Amino acid sequence: MDGTFRERGLEPRRLRDWLLRRPSPRNAVIEIENRLARASKVREVSLEDVERVAAAYHLDLRRQRESLARLYRAYLEHCVRDRLLTDAEVGDLEHLKAILQLDDAAIRRLHDQVAGDVYDEAVGAAIADRRLDPDERSFLERLQAQLHLDEAIVRRIHARKAKDLVTQLVNSANRNERLHPEEEAELEALARNLRVEIRLGPRTRRRLEKFRLYWLIENGDVPEIDTSLPLQRGEACHFVADADWYEPRRVTRRVGGGPTLRIKTAQGSYWRVGDLGVQRVSEDVMARVDAGRVYVTNKRLIFQGARGDQPLRIAAISDFTAYRNGVEIDRASAPSLFLRFERDVDLFAMILGRVVRDARSV
Repeated sequence: MDGTFRERGLEPRRLRDWLLRRPSPRNAVIEIENRLARASKVREVSLEDVERVAAAYHLDLRRQRESLARLYRAYLEHCVRDRLLTDAEVGDLEHLKAILQLDDAAIRRLHDQVAGDVYDEAVGAAIADRRLDPDERSFLERLQAQLHLDEAIVRRIHARKAKDLVTQLVNSANRNERLHPEEEAELEALARNLRVEIRLGPRTRRRLEKFRLYWLIENGDVPEIDTSLPLQRGEACHFVADADWYEPRRVTRRVGGGPTLRIKTAQGSYWRVGDLGVQRVSEDVMARVDAGRVYVTNKRLIFQGARGDQPLRIAAISDFTAYRNGVEIDRASAPSLFLRFERDVDLFAMILGRVVRDARSV
């Protein structure tokens, strides 16, 4: 029968069967399979044929459900190999279920597993490019109907496939720290076509939003921010945040040292004698000079603090270095400054880098 079932020799009796003077129950299942293998069609093997085998082995077929279910599964896999269940095949399966005396619950589980695996593979192939066009969607709907696959099984497969794609997208974004807007749009469109909802935790969603913004800053149009700050013609604001302004200051400290000696002058009292060498040491430190808000536009970096506005033309920035807590900015005709942030240092540095690059390319 198309190689679905194969004829095998009987097995020798196991010790337990020999002691009980009974034939091996496993050989009963082999004989049933052999009858199916010799038949040209499933329906040529009757219930009476199977019952005669069971009687010869004094066997209750209900005790061999697992082995008999494997026979049913083998034929079911043969039927759905072409991703189609014809009416004739459905009839053959009904006949096989009857002669093997399998219950509805067992058949339903087998069908869901086998047909589900076929459908799962088809969905994976259809969405390998993270898209599901109308033709592919129609094909999957026809396949579901042809496999007689329950809607609940289909929803679970769709949800699992969508989750796998989301995991791939998040892992890729985490590795690159970038998220192309089209990737996310494709995934959302795919979820709609699969009729599933993509659920992301708050932390994951925030990270993806930041990586999407990173990509836009580097490759697209830098997002603009509405602000009450007076802007020049053709000027747009791209960043605003609270910050502290630091500038270098020269500080001189007295440093003393030299050998000393502790001398006991009375019970429990000590005093020191010795030489004290005193020298002055000067060093540059970054001193906080103001606190306020910093704005980055396509033309200027503007700091608004208690000491008033401190504008700096983007063209006057010769270089900058980003740190975990802020950014040091080198000015062409003035000492460097350091802007300290509590948060969003990465966004400030990326936007500043973009506007500096754009200014130099003009």
